[in-house]
Amino acid sequence: MVSLQNMYKQVFKRKYTYMSYMLAFFIPICVFLFLYWLTGTEPFGNNTIASGDMINQYLALISYFRSNVFHIGNLIYSYQVSLGDNFFSVWTYYLMSPFNLLAIFFKTEQMPLFFELNTLFDAGLASLTMSILLRNSSCINYKTNYDENIRGLYAAIFSTAYALMSFIFAYKESIFWYNAIALMPLVILGFERLIKGKGPTLYWVMLSVTILVNYYIGIMIVLFIFIISVFFIIYKLLNRSHCKDVFLLGLKIFSMTVLSLMISSIALLPSILGQEGVAKEPFNFKFDYIYQPFHLMAGLFTRSHFQDSPLIYTCLLVTLLVFTYFRITSIKQKDKNLLLAFLVVLFISTWLNTFYMMWHGFTMPNGYINREAFCVAFTLIVIGYSTLGLIYKQQNIYFKTPLWMLIITLLVLVQVVKAFSGLEVLMNILGLAIGSILIALVQRGCKPFWVAICVFLFVLIDISYSNYPMIDSQAKASPKRSAYRAVVQKTSSTISKIKKKDNDFYRIGSSFELNPNDPLQFNYAGISSYVSQQPTEYTDYMSALGYYQKHGWTRWTRYNNGSTLFMDSFLGVKYILSATDSEFSKQLDKTNNPLKADNSSQPFQYKTLFLKGEGNINVYKNRYFFPLAFAVSKGAQNLSLNYDTAADPFKIQNKLWTKMFKTSSLLYSNQSYQKNVQDNRATFSFTTNHSGLAYIYVPTQKWVMWPSSLKLSCNGKNITTLFGNNEGENGIVCLGRFDKGTMLKVALEPTDSSISLSQLKGIPNLMPYIDVENDKLLGEVRSKRIVRDNVMIKRISGPNMTFETDKDFKGGNILVTVPYDSGWRSEVDGEKTVIGKGLGHFIMIGVSAGKHEIKLSYSVKGLKTAVFLSVIGFVLAIISSIISSRSNRKKIMHTIATKSSSE
Repeated sequence: MVSLQNMYKQVFKRKYTYMSYMLAFFIPICVFLFLYWLTGTEPFGNNTIASGDMINQYLALISYFRSNVFHIGNLIYSYQVSLGDNFFSVWTYYLMSPFNLLAIFFKTEQMPLFFELNTLFDAGLASLTMSILLRNSSCINYKTNYDENIRGLYAAIFSTAYALMSFIFAYKESIFWYNAIALMPLVILGFERLIKGKGPTLYWVMLSVTILVNYYIGIMIVLFIFIISVFFIIYKLLNRSHCKDVFLLGLKIFSMTVLSLMISSIALLPSILGQEGVAKEPFNFKFDYIYQPFHLMAGLFTRSHFQDSPLIYTCLLVTLLVFTYFRITSIKQKDKNLLLAFLVVLFISTWLNTFYMMWHGFTMPNGYINREAFCVAFTLIVIGYSTLGLIYKQQNIYFKTPLWMLIITLLVLVQVVKAFSGLEVLMNILGLAIGSILIALVQRGCKPFWVAICVFLFVLIDISYSNYPMIDSQAKASPKRSAYRAVVQKTSSTISKIKKKDNDFYRIGSSFELNPNDPLQFNYAGISSYVSQQPTEYTDYMSALGYYQKHGWTRWTRYNNGSTLFMDSFLGVKYILSATDSEFSKQLDKTNNPLKADNSSQPFQYKTLFLKGEGNINVYKNRYFFPLAFAVSKGAQNLSLNYDTAADPFKIQNKLWTKMFKTSSLLYSNQSYQKNVQDNRATFSFTTNHSGLAYIYVPTQKWVMWPSSLKLSCNGKNITTLFGNNEGENGIVCLGRFDKGTMLKVALEPTDSSISLSQLKGIPNLMPYIDVENDKLLGEVRSKRIVRDNVMIKRISGPNMTFETDKDFKGGNILVTVPYDSGWRSEVDGEKTVIGKGLGHFIMIGVSAGKHEIKLSYSVKGLKTAVFLSVIGFVLAIISSIISSRSNRKKIMHTIATKSSSE
């Protein structure tokens, strides 16, 4: 019987090296599956992989992509993002990975499972590409002494550490980053081939593909390559290379990188231009700390407690080997100093905010700190692999394992910054001791196969132990599979019923939301939206109109149970979903989305039941809804709104109303009230001065993230809960419809009885705005102005809209409730016309009297230029590769001829 070791040697001969790649691919997948089994994540339990922004954004985005992958126009411009927005920049940032095409084989409610499979594939791919790099890089393997039949196993060990570094577990919900990180080793291998004169093809192909897959990570890799290039040039100069050769090498690196950027500009340029309207922190030279220096050291050990520690941990073996490198006496001091300088520059770039901002497009990222840390972890792994190869079977090499130095560092961290618990200190010490023993065994060369197996097991146990708490906490806080599927199925079914009964263009609001991206998730035009590319102007505008009030860094908008009847009608909200079933509410709660909304009461503005959906979801119809396009007065072009959480939104809506229809009749009448504070309860008593819908708005401080939660009631009837968290309504709230002369007593009291009214967070003075809306006037004006001057929708498809006016149209401005964007172009009866901005935000076109056809078309800003640059870059890159290939062939032929003549 052939022994296991002999079988291994037979399998891992040169012609079977692909088996080591298979090992590298499948081991990380198995580790992930093992951790999923431990944490009860599907398919082993009811937990899901979803967490963080995957719940808030990515599940919805991939669902929308799945529904529209065969409707390319909807991937260019979408009415499911806010009131309409450029979707191309969203597509290029989140959804460019070819793996996402497989989403069409999954149902919407199965998207968490799809992302889990995507994660498993990326883990395998990242390990595979790293293994390819470690096995084939002449720079990394310079002076390494691995046996050829064992090199593949060690490559698999360190590539597994790359695929399962702590960065991945911490940010695994950002699956679109992982797609690009998995390709990084091939970019580095291509870079090495470029500087070694082996041709530029692999470099420009892989760098271009990586940027296309996720340009954000791709640009970080470009910056990482820049740092490597600078130090490589310094290395060449220190080794007395000719200055001309060094200059030409730098020029080669620069030119091929630029060509790669040109090729990927089809995604890069429109995406950058598409985010011009997003508020960002400006670049500065403050040089503040991103994290404390001690936290950096803590990040090199397992289970560091600091949330802001750089995510550079891979495994204790790598930590040991990095420090071991600098203690090997046979390595030239010059090489040690250069590597140390490289690490210092790398760490400083992640430590001081001025350099840190460079990694993130010269601004500060919103959440998810140290996003560039994967580059540091990659560097440490490469150093670890090379160091172990240097001492492999080299008993004549002298070095001191830095065990005691690391243990002392660990104890200092515990004493100074309380980085670890007592048990974790012991586990780190035990791990360092075992790692040191294994390094010593590798150096001695005794039973190399079995030692390699032990090293592999040690690394796998270390990775599992280190990352289990993180993945377990994520699993516990994840959406429960059964609940998520139930909510998605019932909501999807209800939306489908609406669309079957009414296939016109309209918007939908909902008193409950799985997340702010429900319109994307369920593929309907709505109000809510949350994507990083969303212009700040839009979210500010919607908040100014009384919808969701943004506090602090908040970047999303949502229906928030509606604003006013007029606002909903003006924006074309025709149907409103309301779920009063307690079982549905429980299922929604189990989706564990911090950004979900669950207002159990229906909006009081709407009484007309349109249909009953699944899970007792009622659909109400707004009889006052406006069409997408309608005639407005000339005054509509002279309006600007400034968002202020302390401002009166009813004054803003009155201003909008009078500008829109050039009328002196106000839609909202302010209610004077008497305020009474008693027993930690504030009441506001008044008699309505007009018949109609009564509303309340509580002013807050804009930069206070979560104002104190308040219970709202009217005449003893509970209305809703304000503020407190994302589920609490925080904009305009409808109190109900009342006749003139009705006495009302509105009460506000803290949800937390231990907080007094004087201690309310973010609410400096409890003085709400209370107004009554004249819905009768709204109905009359709508009938006379909107219905009479009806502008008919002929066609809407992605970036194209067509409208018609009839022969009775009196002429004037036509407002389209789609946000103004310089990318829109208009034609009236085939002739180009100018598009203006109406009511401070929307598309407005001047049209003469009579029958006309109005066409609107949207083009992504910079896309044509980007396509041109991509084509030119691709052609030049191909020519460069051909020239390089021919040059290398000539060199080979010349070498052969020289050898033949000498013989």
